[in-house]
Amino acid sequence: MPDSDPGRSAATRQLQEANSALAEAKEKIQTLNEVLNTANEELRSRNADTLLVNASLAEDIIERRKAQQIMKDGRAYAENILETMSEPFIVLDDTLRVISANRAFYQTFKIKLEDTQGEFIYELGNRQWNIPKLRQLLEDILLKVPAFDNYEVEHNFQMIGLKTMLLNARRLVAMRMILITIRDVTERKKAEEKITEAARIKSNFTSMVSHELRTPLTVIKESISIIRDGTAGVVNAEQLEFLDTAQRNIDRLARLINDVLDFQKLEAKQLELSVSPTD
Repeated sequence: MPDSDPGRSAATRQLQEANSALAEAKEKIQTLNEVLNTANEELRSRNADTLLVNASLAEDIIERRKAQQIMKDGRAYAENILETMSEPFIVLDDTLRVISANRAFYQTFKIKLEDTQGEFIYELGNRQWNIPKLRQLLEDILLKVPAFDNYEVEHNFQMIGLKTMLLNARRLVAMRMILITIRDVTERKKAEEKITEAARIKSNFTSMVSHELRTPLTVIKESISIIRDGTAGVVNAEQLEFLDTAQRNIDRLARLINDVLDFQKLEAKQLELSVSPTD
């Protein structure tokens, strides 16, 4: 039977349409909620990852700071050790500019710190360090080998005079540094020269003893022997006594000369000394 109330029928249709729209809206809301939940899960996951990354970064920063502090402490420790060294020590970068030097370097070569750090080594001390043999060490030898010991350099410095130095160098490729220690052997060199001169004088003296004394002494000994035997004429008792005395002294002098020559042979390792116990 048809609805006799047109108004009621229209209201019913509107209600049905509203319910349908509401159901559709609920579905959309449910879909949005699901999307939102998924987004929240992703956000929580990302937050967790971010926390982990932050924690890792924080740990890395802490470790880096610890490493930096260790390096700082190690450098301070090394610098304190270098400051206690009595021998001059200098550190160069790979462009041969001075990074640092110890107190002994400044005191020995009369150079100020402010005139040294960052300067090209050949420019130090009004170019006093522009030394050909030092250039050979730094620009030639150290390019072929990472280290060099007891490299002798002699140079006349304006402030401190003539110096003989032994250089020990190390090239640290990874750190791009060159380490150089300098030993002043000037006085030792002078002492060695004096020893060499003394040895020369001694050798000359020994040679003189051998040629200038030994040969005439042999002639004198033979002459006394001829006189003593009466070959040159009759010798009385008093003369014979004098000749015996001269003979004994000549023999003693000959033994002394032979001892001097034997000592020279021992020093030259031309004679082997045989040692045996005595009573």
